[in-house]
Amino acid sequence: PYENYQTPERSIPETKLDHPWETNMTLGNNWGYVPNDNFKTSAKVIHSLVEVVAKGGNMLLGVGPQPDGLLPPDALPILTEIGDWLDTNGEAIYGTHAIDNYHSEATYFTANNKNTFAITLLTEGEEVPQKISWSGNLPKKGSSLKLVSTGKKLNYTIKDNVVTVKLPPSVRNAAKAALAFSYKSE
Repeated sequence: PYENYQTPERSIPETKLDHPWETNMTLGNNWGYVPNDNFKTSAKVIHSLVEVVAKGGNMLLGVGPQPDGLLPPDALPILTEIGDWLDTNGEAIYGTHAIDNYHSEATYFTANNKNTFAITLLTEGEEVPQKISWSGNLPKKGSSLKLVSTGKKLNYTIKDNVVTVKLPPSVRNAAKAALAFSYKSE
């Protein structure tokens, strides 16, 4: 009763919560600096961030600085990759809110006052599929569906409440961690 945010440390609730919350995650296994810490991949952090935001939460990412105050050198490329993904896909994360149907298979959904965003998590080490599908949260009839990172319109179909997006080779070859799509929803 005396907290304004719930803070499940190092975990993500199973379902969307009905009150403000924030998860505290670490890039490695520890809050403070530990030599040779085992850092998460950028894809793992991005996947967690997408799930947290789709469930209406905020994410705090802790990186323990070295004794000299600098970030561990091994953390820098990972943080850069996360930042690069947010630079091109942040529209689907920043200033968005959770929606009722927030998840379908490997796809999570967010929205702002203009668009719905479908963010599909890609499996590390696997080839990006030629098509991505999700159930529910259909684009409005006649509306375009765009790849957030480039603004490029993509072809899609709807059949039996399932959206299927065809990914051209240029998109599949450039994909990293997750693909975010924007569209007007019904």
